[in-house]
Amino acid sequence: MNAADRSPAANIEDICELTPMQRGLMFHSLYDPESTAYLEQVVCSLRGNLDQDRLRRAFEMVLERHGVLRSSFHWRGLSKPLQIVMKQVELPWQNHDWRSLQEAERQQRANDLIAADRSLTFKLDTAPIMRCSLLRLSDDRCDLLWTFHHLLLDGWSMPIVVKDLFEYYEALMDGRDAALPPVRPYRDYMLWRQSQNDPESPAFWRGYLAGITSPARITSNSAAASPYGESSRQLPDSTAGRLCDFARVHRLTPYTVIAGALAFVIARWSSQPEVIFGSVVNGRPAELKNAEAMVGLFINVIPVRVSMDFSDTVLSWLSRLQEQQLESSRHSQESLVDLQGWSEVARPAQLFELLLAFANYPTPGCRGAGHVQVTGLRMLERTTYPLTLTVIPNDPFAFRLVWDEGRFETAMAHGFLDHLCDVVTAIVSGSARLVGELPREVNGTADLQKLSRAGESAPAPAMVDETGDRQLRATMERDLREIWSEVLGVTPVGRTDNFFELGGHSLNAISVISRVHERLGVDLPLRRLFESPTIAQLAVELTSAARSGQSGPNGSVTALPRRRRAIPCKDTQ
Repeated sequence: MNAADRSPAANIEDICELTPMQRGLMFHSLYDPESTAYLEQVVCSLRGNLDQDRLRRAFEMVLERHGVLRSSFHWRGLSKPLQIVMKQVELPWQNHDWRSLQEAERQQRANDLIAADRSLTFKLDTAPIMRCSLLRLSDDRCDLLWTFHHLLLDGWSMPIVVKDLFEYYEALMDGRDAALPPVRPYRDYMLWRQSQNDPESPAFWRGYLAGITSPARITSNSAAASPYGESSRQLPDSTAGRLCDFARVHRLTPYTVIAGALAFVIARWSSQPEVIFGSVVNGRPAELKNAEAMVGLFINVIPVRVSMDFSDTVLSWLSRLQEQQLESSRHSQESLVDLQGWSEVARPAQLFELLLAFANYPTPGCRGAGHVQVTGLRMLERTTYPLTLTVIPNDPFAFRLVWDEGRFETAMAHGFLDHLCDVVTAIVSGSARLVGELPREVNGTADLQKLSRAGESAPAPAMVDETGDRQLRATMERDLREIWSEVLGVTPVGRTDNFFELGGHSLNAISVISRVHERLGVDLPLRRLFESPTIAQLAVELTSAARSGQSGPNGSVTALPRRRRAIPCKDTQ
């Protein structure tokens, strides 16, 4: 291989634009580079006499099969972000042998490693943005930890990758070729998506969101970085069975029943008769042949709006909700940035603060045949929403709530889950004929307003003294005005004009920081634009950093003190 063949350009297989969902996830990663949100971890146990070298080779073959797994994401110096698929990448892989340790210590080491791995972020512009760790716990048991960024895959893709992995492993152990059918590349979906044009979407969503000026607030704003809590509830088998029977008899989907119950709980906790929350949709188009077998990020998030008519019957209320969801699903390809622009919720406020994910994708379960048995497959994930409710409609039927502990009390989270289970039970048992008869008690939340502090706001960031280098600040203001005019298509731009009031949003904010890097040589954290949304404020930030010596290489201000604020303009799961 000559020098030209070894160059980075020679290793490029494909270059694609990003989907709106990918752009949204990239926005969050750039907004808070230290955050581990959307870092996905898949863990499973492997029983048998495992050949770790062949397992690693099998995973490399999975990367060869699915080009999206060899992707990196680039934005610096570009008018819009791009996804680059490499021909060859090296899969980061670590082996850990803890067979000599006692069982309790082995388990503690495994838990510590998973937690430590969760704290390690990815460089999005370096492929692959995934890594693997194999933990050998005994002669016949290993645990596999596979970590990747959500930019690559959604939950529906995970079982496809796992299935392919062990098909390759079994074939390698048997000394044969794996019998896998050809696979469509993710690029086919991206091209299909770019060809779609729904001229009715803007009008539909404007009407759907009309009158909504703020989210249904049940959490507080917090200025301090906080960990995330997690808790689960299982529906009793009898209740889960009645849920499926109730949905089938009344021609409803289990999703509709859960969404209605969730809306009722949110309405009760927020004291609002009309609520809005986000919902994850599958996103795999039926008209794209074999889309169900493709690997990549297909999901999208759309708002769900539900009104409480307490005099209505539960059945008619749920039927109407299902009809509305069917209609909105026909316009589900739009990005949340566009949806918020068509709403009356002013940026940078968020459209909603709770996300519902119905994890009805197939799971590989337990593979008992062949050279290895795969058990205990689970996926660990976190979003940037204050509250994320995942419904796991398997056996058992369960709810998993993940919450920002700085914005939602643990006791409230447990009460929220208990209330949701009570409402679901009341719906499917028929004990409540009218919506107003559903359980309205919230156990353990007598001090709800005191705990949630829903009306409070994060303290405004302190501004630095503006008596510094006026000439440098004036130069920065001039350059920033030019950049804003180019990105927003607005002239002139005043030094006190607000970026978001001029039409700015999360996606063109990425273009701003890219051009700031290109022209000013500054790696500006995306969150600074949201914390200082005017030319004057942003120039003060940059000037202050330069004057105080806080800038890094090439004038980077990434060392500026971190200030946490509610993340705006969400375009993600």
